[in-house]
Amino acid sequence: MKIGMIGVVAAGVLLVGCASSHMPRGTQIVGGGLMVDWTAPANGTVILAEAVSGKIVRTESVDEADVFEFDPTTNDNAEMLNGMFGGVKTSDDQILAPLPKNSRFVLYFLPAVDSEQ
Repeated sequence: MKIGMIGVVAAGVLLVGCASSHMPRGTQIVGGGLMVDWTAPANGTVILAEAVSGKIVRTESVDEADVFEFDPTTNDNAEMLNGMFGGVKTSDDQILAPLPKNSRFVLYFLPAVDSEQ
């Protein structure tokens, strides 16, 4: 029984390690979902990634208390996602299914390194 539980824990650790292995050291998962509204606790960089494909959707430098927002239905984001994932536009510029059904957005935060240390 203990061996089975150890196997489950090891598999979980491997999956988490694979999901964030392409991120810089010190990066933390701070949010995710289809719509993101997050406030930076410090200066740094936010990285929004689509976890299933491994694609980086957006990176942005933020200052403490800056708000990072992501809504895939806004025109700018929908056009960018359409280009990344090959969605289809209708004749009146409505975007149809630009994302794979199993898309999963994850928001990472990399705190800035204090240059005076």
